[in-house]
Amino acid sequence: MRTSVCFLVLLHLPICLYAQREEADPYQEAVKAGAKYLKGIHAPGGGYRGGSHGVGTACLGGLALLEAGESIDSPELINISNFVRNQALSTTGTYEVALTIMFLDRLGTPADVPLLQFMGIRLLSGQNRDGTWSYTCGLTLNPNEERRLRGVLVREARLVAGPVAPPKVTPPMPEKPKPVPRDDLPKDPSDPIKPKENPVRPKVEPKKADPPKTETPKESFPKLHEEAARYARILTENNNGLFGLGGDHSNTQFATVALWCARRNGVPVDNAIALLDKYYRACQNNDGSWGYTARGGASPAMTCAGLIALGLGYGLKEAAMRNRPDAGKKGAPDLGIDKDKALEAGLKYLGTAINQNAQQDDRVIKGKKRFRLNDSNENLYLLWSIERVGVLLGLNTIGNIDWYAWGADALIASQRRDGSWTSTFHGGAEPDVSTPLAVLFLSRANLAGDLSRSLRGQVKDPGTATLVGGGDISKLLPSGGKTDPTNSSTKNDPVKTDPRTDPKTDPKADPSRPIPVSPMVRPDEDYLKKVDRLVLAVKAGRGDEMGELLNRYAETKGAEYTEALARLAAQFTGASQTQAREALARRLTRMTVGTLFEMLRDSDPEIRRAAALACGSKSDKILVPELIRLLGDSDPQIVQNARQSLKILTKVDFGPEPTANSTERTKALLAWRQWWDKNK
Repeated sequence: MRTSVCFLVLLHLPICLYAQREEADPYQEAVKAGAKYLKGIHAPGGGYRGGSHGVGTACLGGLALLEAGESIDSPELINISNFVRNQALSTTGTYEVALTIMFLDRLGTPADVPLLQFMGIRLLSGQNRDGTWSYTCGLTLNPNEERRLRGVLVREARLVAGPVAPPKVTPPMPEKPKPVPRDDLPKDPSDPIKPKENPVRPKVEPKKADPPKTETPKESFPKLHEEAARYARILTENNNGLFGLGGDHSNTQFATVALWCARRNGVPVDNAIALLDKYYRACQNNDGSWGYTARGGASPAMTCAGLIALGLGYGLKEAAMRNRPDAGKKGAPDLGIDKDKALEAGLKYLGTAINQNAQQDDRVIKGKKRFRLNDSNENLYLLWSIERVGVLLGLNTIGNIDWYAWGADALIASQRRDGSWTSTFHGGAEPDVSTPLAVLFLSRANLAGDLSRSLRGQVKDPGTATLVGGGDISKLLPSGGKTDPTNSSTKNDPVKTDPRTDPKTDPKADPSRPIPVSPMVRPDEDYLKKVDRLVLAVKAGRGDEMGELLNRYAETKGAEYTEALARLAAQFTGASQTQAREALARRLTRMTVGTLFEMLRDSDPEIRRAAALACGSKSDKILVPELIRLLGDSDPQIVQNARQSLKILTKVDFGPEPTANSTERTKALLAWRQWWDKNK
């Protein structure tokens, strides 16, 4: 009998195990595997440097582990925390400063608040005049000052492994009701007892109960540490640090999220958020998108950056409304976020982009058809951007697509055996960058939970963009609907409104005046006719005459000559194309460093190609970070031109070679970044 029972148990055991395996949440299993991989990377040990990008990868890994449910007392998180604290004061890169703020805020250790506040002031020092951020922030410290501040801001926090536990307080015993004085007893025990009298008491009308008050909680922030406050005053005295001409929307996206985390910890960031909101509303493209910079292209990831900034703007508005005397009362103004056309247009563009890439197959996961893996949902930078928008605005769908399932299905399909991920972003991001992004997406990380709670239920998915009168929605997307979520170099509309013209600050500025994607072009009718004539003149020339015209265009003042050379370089082939490109590069060597900086981000690849080559004629290393970024460009010639200028400016060479494959290009890009971090 016992043998029969054992046999039956063994017979059903595989079935039971299979059933358990089927019941496990595949998304959470992927999170666990990813967290296990990250724990191996960030485990304590000699030579720990935070990962491939130092503080940045350490903070990303720490955020992912926290969202995966790892205890803050785990060896890995203690290791990350101490490394981040030790490196924070010498960290000035925008990505790293922003991630440090996010990580310390999410860690929640009270002793870290002074350091977090200082990093928040440093982040503010990197904001440009237009409201954006570039690669570096100000407030650099000399060695003596850094040593002093480390003793003040870091020493105490470094000794704390986790949050400071509140002191244990024994709950007080309930108070006994106080005795009601009796008028039939003497006040003095020695007095004789008097008989109680029954005086006639006046009739008292019962008070009407007051209507219940709906108290709206007011905001409460920690007081700014005296050292952070001192540097905040220095920043204010120096025009709030708004010196830069402009940045990019990738650095700005990270800074935007960090601003809200810093605000929760008492850093005065409201003016910075208001400037961001104004900036993004001014530079939104006609189709609702945003590109890598204010002047060109369209990118789903950068559109997420704009949407997040608009969400923060409503966070400020909601906080102001909460402090109004009529808050919570009938007739008080509502937030109005559901009527925001800019927000709606941005969500429609993003929804259209997701829709174009959301295809399902016959495989089923969690009772639904699985989304296929493609270039968009394999891009982990894009996925985390979408996740932040979806969670912040409380949206289950974007473009009528379950954005979480769309991304999570791709992550399950692309996770490697060791639990890690790689990404298509910038030619294949390192696993210690990609894996945290995947875990944060799968965990639905919410770094601005207080803000999302205040916006919950107020934003609806507007669906996808549609053409007036119907038509193919893919025509609204650049390149006929084929989007490149990692590159904003695809042209959108030929003209758009200049975000940097503000009638309040520039009385001559006309905000309705269209300007081109390229910073050189003035697309009025006469200008376009001039460009056409210049192009036709070269095409009609023969031999030496063509070369003479190209040389003349390289030397003659006027934006139309730059545009003409860029068109000719794109239209020609062979030796004629080489001549046109050389002429354009010679022309750009005459440009200022600021103009070249803009041209390195231009939507026209011919402009980027020539600008990358022209940078070698300058001696200003401010161009180095932009040239390093161009090493990830999809155009091989742009990559080699950027490399050549980097060699001239830095006197070193880390590649990549023209014949390099994807892995070798990634290694070269990483080597350049690491060198620049040490030598900038």
